[in-house]
Amino acid sequence: EYSKPIPSGATSLTALSYTCTEAGRLRLIWQSGQYLYRLSFGPNGYNSLPNLISLDRAPFGDRNTAQWINVNSASTDWLPPLVVEAVNDGDGKSQIYTGGNHGADGSAGGGNTARNIHYQILADGQPMKMGEAFGGNAEKVSVQIVNELMAFNTTGTVDLENFPSRYVLSQSFAVDIYCGSMEISSEVKAYEQISVRTDNG
Repeated sequence: EYSKPIPSGATSLTALSYTCTEAGRLRLIWQSGQYLYRLSFGPNGYNSLPNLISLDRAPFGDRNTAQWINVNSASTDWLPPLVVEAVNDGDGKSQIYTGGNHGADGSAGGGNTARNIHYQILADGQPMKMGEAFGGNAEKVSVQIVNELMAFNTTGTVDLENFPSRYVLSQSFAVDIYCGSMEISSEVKAYEQISVRTDNG
């Protein structure tokens, strides 16, 4: 059973209200002092990986009619990309970031370097039905994410016939969001022998 929507104008100091679109764009609102804060989270950036999108603030009042001012916007990479090399059967390509907002050209272009294979939102431990819009009120909203990343030398952009693109690892995140705080744990699982040069997490 899904959580019930928070009433219009709710003022509870412990209420974390949330809404999510069919496309998986999650918005969470909470009160801190004399302000409301709104966090947007969902598929973002060149690789469309679930990630932080923006943080907004408004004077305390009705959450449904608040006048939001942007505090921070992100084109992803908040949950980080990696610099990783496949030890065997690489194409000799020079070092770039993969994952996050980074494509095969090292910036936001040139072909995708990552894909999302699992994206699940839970409200107080209750899984929400992804692919449908939902909303409600919770003490904690959790997000489970699993992405697959290519190495910088397995993107398939040097010689596709002899060195086709391939994913070399999975990158998992567990994100727990409360009123005013966020806890994140991460795990990388190698599919083959790799060398991780940089993890900005």
